[in-house]
Amino acid sequence: MYDLLLEWRDHPYYGDGQHCNVPARGTYPKGGYVVELGGWLQTQRFRLGGLGRARPLADDERSRLQQLIDSGHLFYDPNHPSNRGEHIEDAPYAHDTGHDCT
Repeated sequence: MYDLLLEWRDHPYYGDGQHCNVPARGTYPKGGYVVELGGWLQTQRFRLGGLGRARPLADDERSRLQQLIDSGHLFYDPNHPSNRGEHIEDAPYAHDTGHDCT
């Protein structure tokens, strides 16, 4: 799925080479299927923060996500409501990427 996240980032319609902030309900068409990439990314953010019942990230998984965060391609703030498992419809996104990233 990580490779699909990079495809999404580099796709001219989705991330346009700028970011990997897939909306929580965002999908990505791949091989005749529609992949729920936003849900997967949300789970990775939960796992990064140690939330929920999801297993913790392996070191290589954590490292790959951290590289995207450090490069500015992926927004992650452990204090953001969506990363604490809260509903975000009423909460402003904490980082303005110029894209709708809720």
